[in-house]
Amino acid sequence: MLLVIATMMIPKHIMMIPLFTMLYRVNLIDTYFALVLPFLVDAFNIFFVYQYLKAIPREIEEAAFMDGAGLCSTFFRVVFPVLKPALAVVATNTFLINWNSFLLPFVLTSSDRVRTLPVGLAIFSQGEHSTDWSMLMAGSMLAAIPTVVLWIRTQRIAQGILTSR
Repeated sequence: MLLVIATMMIPKHIMMIPLFTMLYRVNLIDTYFALVLPFLVDAFNIFFVYQYLKAIPREIEEAAFMDGAGLCSTFFRVVFPVLKPALAVVATNTFLINWNSFLLPFVLTSSDRVRTLPVGLAIFSQGEHSTDWSMLMAGSMLAAIPTVVLWIRTQRIAQGILTSR
């Protein structure tokens, strides 16, 4: 766990050049994999889920074992339903970080077909000699819609964190 916490102290931007080099060597630059693979695992999410799992009483799992449930059955029928609020927070956190990411997608992509929305907005709004602020603000407003919808959808699930303890 100390290694996970230690990786949280390293800014993602420091890893940009080694990440670019690795993805370049395996020919993943300017692909969707270059945008997804580096963000699949996040140290904060591991730490958050670990701390949440530590708070679940062992007696619940022991009671399931005493009732004859196996390891998989205990996880999917007892632990996983209790873990849903934490996973909703992890999903929301991961989505927001990746949806709003600019620098790494800007470095890892070169064509319009795989660019992320913030990178596309930055390139689209730049005129030859000035910035088209009205287009940039309209695009930013449209870009905010999925984050607001996600927030509204996960509020009920995330409320379980407060009520389950």
